[in-house]
Amino acid sequence: MTVERVRAFAHAARDFWRAKPWTLAEGETLWSIEPRPKLKPMRHVTVMGGGGEEFGLAFLDNPDRMRQMIESDTPSTYFEAAPTTHWSVGLECREDAPPADVALWASERLALASDEAFPVPIGVTPAGRASRPTPEMLTQMEGLLRVFAKVGKREFERDTITMTVPTFGGDVGFVLHAALRTREHGLLEQGRCVAILRPWAAGIVEGGRVGHEGAVIWKACGVSEMATCQRRGWSGRTCIWQPDVCRPN
Repeated sequence: MTVERVRAFAHAARDFWRAKPWTLAEGETLWSIEPRPKLKPMRHVTVMGGGGEEFGLAFLDNPDRMRQMIESDTPSTYFEAAPTTHWSVGLECREDAPPADVALWASERLALASDEAFPVPIGVTPAGRASRPTPEMLTQMEGLLRVFAKVGKREFERDTITMTVPTFGGDVGFVLHAALRTREHGLLEQGRCVAILRPWAAGIVEGGRVGHEGAVIWKACGVSEMATCQRRGWSGRTCIWQPDVCRPN
């Protein structure tokens, strides 16, 4: 791992923080990545920050992991049961960053947007141990930070982002496909509502049952009219999900 490679990563993280891509859309989007990363847990990425607590990028191997994370009572519950290492780029307070990283940033005068946005690329194993990325992984993280630093709101809301960005290893053309989106209390997969997110916590189920296969709330996934949903298992504004009937706008 060379200082110049880390320097390129630091510039990308600074630009990402300044761009604040987590403000571009409501909910979260899990993107599949092309060119396809060799490491399976790095094949999907989501922008963190919508909740106002954790900022950066989180990597997952497939959309099922994101569903499991959302449905878990707490993030720690999910990570304790996760079968793979989870990689991320967290933008942390300087005092929470690894001391060796802080020393490197200071000695080499690496780019930093804020003391509240110290970039920490890290993996957490199922046993709870921390891992650091390889040089190739760090440059992939750099490239994706650059993509999300440059993307606009209109592009972010589309199902595909296509962009070529400069990285330490040269220009890389990324194609990101929206594999899973959250909208208010619902999940969208390939443009269809597939689940309701914790309805008991959201207070949007008023009696009646929510089907085991998931449900949608009128407007929560952008359904245009109440009549669009087949009235089976109806309860207030909640209906059992019918994949060919309940369609979002």
